[in-house]
Amino acid sequence: MSGLDLSFQSDRFLLLFLVLFFLLAWSYFLYRRSEAPLKRSTKAVLVALRCLAILAVIFALGQPLLSFSDKVTRPAEIAVLVDTSTSMNFSDEVGLPSGGEGLATTRLEVARGVLTEFETAQLPEEAKLSYWTFSDSLNRLGVELDSLTAQGVKTSMGEALVRLKERRSDENLSAIVILSDGGNNSGIDPLVVASRLGVPVYAVGIGDPQPPLDVAFGEVNFPEVAYSQIPTKVEFTVKVTSPRKGRAPVFLKSGGKLYGRTDLIIDQPGEQTGEIEFTPQETGTMFFQVSIPPQKGEKVTRNNYRSFSIEVLKSKLKVLLVSSRPGWEFAFLKRALEEDPKLEIKPVVYGPDGGFLSGSFPATLEALTEYDILIYVDPGYRQLSGREEVLKRYLQRRHSILFLLGEDFSDAKASSVMSDLLPLDFALRGEIVKGPFSVSFTTDGSLHPIMRLSEDEKTNRDLWSDVPPFEFIVPGSLKPREPRAVVLLTCALAVKPPRELPAVVVGERYGGKTMAVTVFPLWRWDFLPHGFEVEKESYRQFFTNAVRWLATPLETERMNIYSENRVYSYGEEISILGKFYDESFQPLEAVESRIEIFKENGADKVEKLRLNLVEQEPGRYKTIVPSLSPGKYTFSAEAFWRGKKLGQFGSKFEVEAYSLEEQNLAADFELLKRLGELSGGGFFAPGEVDSLFLLLDFEVQTVVKKSEVQLWNQPWLLGLAVICLALEWIIRKRNQLA
Repeated sequence: MSGLDLSFQSDRFLLLFLVLFFLLAWSYFLYRRSEAPLKRSTKAVLVALRCLAILAVIFALGQPLLSFSDKVTRPAEIAVLVDTSTSMNFSDEVGLPSGGEGLATTRLEVARGVLTEFETAQLPEEAKLSYWTFSDSLNRLGVELDSLTAQGVKTSMGEALVRLKERRSDENLSAIVILSDGGNNSGIDPLVVASRLGVPVYAVGIGDPQPPLDVAFGEVNFPEVAYSQIPTKVEFTVKVTSPRKGRAPVFLKSGGKLYGRTDLIIDQPGEQTGEIEFTPQETGTMFFQVSIPPQKGEKVTRNNYRSFSIEVLKSKLKVLLVSSRPGWEFAFLKRALEEDPKLEIKPVVYGPDGGFLSGSFPATLEALTEYDILIYVDPGYRQLSGREEVLKRYLQRRHSILFLLGEDFSDAKASSVMSDLLPLDFALRGEIVKGPFSVSFTTDGSLHPIMRLSEDEKTNRDLWSDVPPFEFIVPGSLKPREPRAVVLLTCALAVKPPRELPAVVVGERYGGKTMAVTVFPLWRWDFLPHGFEVEKESYRQFFTNAVRWLATPLETERMNIYSENRVYSYGEEISILGKFYDESFQPLEAVESRIEIFKENGADKVEKLRLNLVEQEPGRYKTIVPSLSPGKYTFSAEAFWRGKKLGQFGSKFEVEAYSLEEQNLAADFELLKRLGELSGGGFFAPGEVDSLFLLLDFEVQTVVKKSEVQLWNQPWLLGLAVICLALEWIIRKRNQLA
């Protein structure tokens, strides 16, 4: 039955009605009392046009709303959701819906049998069934049950219920039937959803609630950074269900090479912990795998493996220590650095005549780049002259230089040679200011790893406050000369107005790291203990921190495209990130990119994907690959900005076979029972589907569908008023009326 209704939304409708009555009456009396020689029919037409225009305007101001209503009947819809996550491929020793017992069949085959019963059931004509699949997403299921496969890498039961309710909001959804093993492992809590759903959920539990024999890796803890030739260890947990007597070996391998082994006793259920100590042999990114051989009777073995990656750095950093002359500064620093077993020191000392008293400076760039860090102690003009280009290229190859400034820097020639290599400007070349000077943190310095003499914040500040005053400082500009230069320590200059000078500055020059210390002599810091042995250690710790920071690759390169992780679990989203900045580290916007991902498969390259990065914020880009099959992948990328090629990038990552679906293979019937209770439904075994049919509600729903049309904002209403007024004006002009 249909209905039509007209209403006005304006709260001033009564006032508008009075205005309408007044205007209509005024128009009628205006033309009736008009003395112009008009025919009676002409007056009638003019009055009608004026009244129609006024009526259209007042009608629109009243905000009229035209409503259409119609009663429709909706048949009861029963939505059947089938779990198609990979855990449904597991075989249990359970019966089929037909009553067979002791048959090894997959959970998905049991679900197919239940679906067949639904298709052949005698349901009322006014009822209808809809079939859906869910795992990490919700999809409509076609009529061909043979095409049903379980490939989902996670189970989001709560998300599936929410999406189903949203997609069937216009239907009479009277019940939901879920065929699942209850292994929910992702998304929102399905019990919270069920309690608020407003639709009864009937769960059909498939599988065996008793866990099968399974030995699976849980959490694996490993260091993100390790050093070659230095032992480190990986810690792990192993979950054992339905244990058997005996031991299980755990292997640690990389590229087929065995790095370590331990044994676990698996005769008790629950989680067990273990660790393997190993020594990385190579530098770079190393991919490792911990594994347990499949146990007798174990049906799922993909969770017997876990992969991870470690960034392996050189265990001994090669440091070239160059001093303009022999002295205490050089002697104390050399001794402190040589006490660190992870450093290999090569000293070079110049004599008064410019020759070498000890060692020699590398003659070629290739020989110089064998050293990770170059340290200059009080460099002068003779040590730097003619080496400017070599030092620039040394920095371009991602190496680092530490400058300890001193007396020889007072030479204007020396400061001019080094000005392009240092991370700060010098305000008073040729002058050294006499102290004493005490140092203080900057905000950046309090957070920088170089300044961390102790992990405890209060102890760290106390150690810095106990550092003895320095006698001299080379005055430099506090304003960094590079956008990425950072002042870590400052000294207060006793002048009016007060002025602060940088004491320690770090930065980037030509792609490498540079650091400058402007206060001296530093050796007194180590020589004068002030009664506390810990102060001697703070001198050594400062330079150890400095060397480690200088040896670490730049945390943020100006341009790069890279994988967010080195190893992903099966089913996990792959994140490819990009960052692009110009020479002043200003973000580049609208960068175009082309990315190709290849799966390594011997000599072949399969699963080739082409992607583009999407800008997230200025200078930062990202793209997501929903999921990839297990294996090792390589990607290559190119980036362009305003038609100019910015560079070519590439990296590797791995997708391991382990997935969330293999963490727990026991069916969770308790979850399914609670799901039914909270929603007003119930729980059934596969052989009890006939009893489920008796509880389904097939009542037809009658609803009133209502649609509304806002008439007041329709263009034709304004057009009617304009046309009426225009016609009135034309008629009045033709009859010579004002």
